[in-house]
Amino acid sequence: MDVAQLLSRIAADGDYNPFSLKDFGPAEIAEVRAALSSSELREAALSVLATLREPFDPALLPAEKPLPFSECEFWYALPTSDQAAVLDAFGFSSPVPVTMRMGRLAWRFEGNRWWSDHGRCSVVYVSPVLDGWTLVFGEPAVDHHAVGTLPPGEDDPYGVKQMAADEAAHRAVRRERCASLSRRFGAAHLYLRSYGDSTTSWFIAEHGELIRWYDLMVPEQQIGPPHPGEAGFRLPHEPNPWPDDSFNDILSNHVGREAAVRFRDRYRQLQAEYNVPDSCNANDVASALSVLPRDLGPGTEVQGLGVLARTGCPG
Repeated sequence: MDVAQLLSRIAADGDYNPFSLKDFGPAEIAEVRAALSSSELREAALSVLATLREPFDPALLPAEKPLPFSECEFWYALPTSDQAAVLDAFGFSSPVPVTMRMGRLAWRFEGNRWWSDHGRCSVVYVSPVLDGWTLVFGEPAVDHHAVGTLPPGEDDPYGVKQMAADEAAHRAVRRERCASLSRRFGAAHLYLRSYGDSTTSWFIAEHGELIRWYDLMVPEQQIGPPHPGEAGFRLPHEPNPWPDDSFNDILSNHVGREAAVRFRDRYRQLQAEYNVPDSCNANDVASALSVLPRDLGPGTEVQGLGVLARTGCPG
């Protein structure tokens, strides 16, 4: 894909590969800067420059238009309009004002920059105020790099135990982070929802106390009673009441789209028969309690501009 085609797709919210930017050199950057003269491509060009940490003139930033973050898997939500306080609370620095389109491209690029040791942790996007909430896409370097400990001499030839210990350490620092943030802002939420598997988790803190925490991977460790944000749902680890072989005929006789449609219809039929609600994930809870990134759009009230900021990690 050439530069002009990429910019056109970014501008139109079309399908594009953000990782093609990693191969941009001086010639491609020059083409991007030339596109700043085009009113149709200017914001897309600014998005590329911001993502690649190239300087640009803030006076060129257009008016903010809220856009959905459809692929978001990890974000904090804080009920505050004080952006400077948010940056300070997380220890972020060097903020660069950007529109949501610019922030979204940078977030997609940075969040999956697998070719760098700090590709997922050096830059974060902090949103403008969205319906009274500030969203933080990313986390402090110290939280991201939390490491668990194993007993001295623990046999772990394949690193599985260390991986589990690291995951436990991340859960612990995120619980404390939410509690700490809520002391400053009155409340703090953290949502995790994987689109690669069923992993989901949510942290709800108020006035310095973690009042609700649920993680599908360790449901036995959940903290607090069911939260009103979960009302009308069952928790995702709770088993289905119908027989295990309820879908065997579909799985044995159908494939592809037909199998998926039949599976969905059977699932809804069984739900009605057994009077079982849907199970919730972090998206459902966020939608009920704060702001869901994928639902952002023209109906969202926006104040100010978001920023890209540095976490302290190199890269």
